[in-house]
Amino acid sequence: MNRMRFLLVALLPCFCWAQDPYGTVHVDNRNIRLTASIGLGEPFGQLAENKKVSGTNVNITFTGHTQIGVEYTGGTPWGKAWITKIEARIGTDPGTGGNGTPLLSWNILPPDTQPPGGGELATVHLATKTVRFASTHFAHLDSVPLYIKVYWDCFLPNSTTPVPQTPLETTATVKAYNRFISFATTVGDNFPGMPPKSVTSVEEAQMAKTKLEEANHQTAISSLTQSKTTIVDQLDEITSFVSAAHGAVSYYHDSYSNSGSDPDHKLTWTENGSAVNIAGRTVPRPNYVFFWSCETFLGNPAAAASFGIYNYTDSAPETWSKAFCGFEGSVISVLDPGNTGVVSLYDFGEWDMTADPPTFIPAGYLKQHIEHVFKTLKTGTENPAKTLSVKIFDCVDEANQLFMPRSLAYTGEFPYNFPPLPMEVKGDLRATLNWVYTRNATEAFLLSASVSGAKSWYLKFP
Repeated sequence: MNRMRFLLVALLPCFCWAQDPYGTVHVDNRNIRLTASIGLGEPFGQLAENKKVSGTNVNITFTGHTQIGVEYTGGTPWGKAWITKIEARIGTDPGTGGNGTPLLSWNILPPDTQPPGGGELATVHLATKTVRFASTHFAHLDSVPLYIKVYWDCFLPNSTTPVPQTPLETTATVKAYNRFISFATTVGDNFPGMPPKSVTSVEEAQMAKTKLEEANHQTAISSLTQSKTTIVDQLDEITSFVSAAHGAVSYYHDSYSNSGSDPDHKLTWTENGSAVNIAGRTVPRPNYVFFWSCETFLGNPAAAASFGIYNYTDSAPETWSKAFCGFEGSVISVLDPGNTGVVSLYDFGEWDMTADPPTFIPAGYLKQHIEHVFKTLKTGTENPAKTLSVKIFDCVDEANQLFMPRSLAYTGEFPYNFPPLPMEVKGDLRATLNWVYTRNATEAFLLSASVSGAKSWYLKFP
């Protein structure tokens, strides 16, 4: 008896319903299915609840989709359907005090009702719109709500009169992820005309830390002095990196060393790449790397590659909006204006008339260079030809012109000459830190024509 009861239960039919993916909802109306969905563009993979996104190139797709052919019973079947409008929003409603976009709207033109050469009415209407935004508009780990509403009309067979249907809407959520480390050295080099690097390094690292925090980044370690161990522990969790410590062609130092013979306090690029762990990361890959350190740039692709930042190519989304900055040679942190041998700096200096008495500030201080780079990344460059530009390349280029760093490779006897040594940028020269990224001239035109112009944290595509 028990065996028979088991067999009867086993033979009962099993009914299964497929569940819509996250961010997707559908409704069936007679023989038509309408689907509304929210998607996430490359390089972040498939949308999932609270998926972490980072950088200024976060692309959200809003899609409406009608399809004829759903099984149904009762009622006259529709002849066709099309989407008439899509509404969407990223973030919370600014009308209620939120920090999101206004309600964005696209009027959708009717699709072609016949395929080329005539034939049956089209059975599918697909409309997809994209909005790009910068995660740095939101605080680290802020939930960013996403919203879509799709409007649609149905038509009876052989009728041109639209029958409006109830709009379909849904929501999803991603998380902004903006985390960084910034550290200085406690060990100085002593050269003629210079105080030790350790004197100014903390000021440089603090300047970068302050500006990144203003750009909605969270610091991974509050201290500006960090050991190799603490740096390694954070490399697989940060998206921005700033070093004002010492560097070399094949490695960089933590806060406690400037000796290439000290493996406990230097990271080779191989060690760095293993800790960054691009292939196994559970958070977004690094976006921005700044080395105000020696010999971390040209002739050294291993440095940028160890952070997962490669040469920009139009066909590789993982290279877009990423930048690596450093110096080709040995760079001086600060020069002493009291050293009469250092004459070239005065061509780049300025007077601080607010000081009492007025004080001459020579260019060449990396602290000033750092301050200008991060200030212009947030507010735009001061160059009239680049009034709206907030690209990392332009901001570094302007800082090079106004506060040109100097090379340690001085030549000759006293008085010494310290030649210019500009900071270089590798990766995507269009990368931005605060404002939304534009990949080409067309996107830049769309942004400049928007209400907020180039200083906007989002870009609505047509």
